[in-house]
Amino acid sequence: MSVASATDNLPETAASVAVTSPLVGVFHASVAAGELLEAGQSIGSVESLGLPTNVEAPEAGTVESLLVDDGTPVEYGQPLLVVRRDA
Repeated sequence: MSVASATDNLPETAASVAVTSPLVGVFHASVAAGELLEAGQSIGSVESLGLPTNVEAPEAGTVESLLVDDGTPVEYGQPLLVVRRDA
């Protein structure tokens, strides 16, 4: 399955947004489902070639679900988690 088809199936609505991987590597989560986030807060990192790249929440909200387990290889653009926007 391609990354494009994987993201097409995600329900990105006015109420939620998917956070995607900025590059190919191994995802290391630093948040859990139900956790409150501030815009710009680190949600984890993607390690590639031994170098971690920080992944930040695009806006404030609550982690609805983690779509990738900690330590899982990810592709560029792969959805990592879903953030429910604050009302």
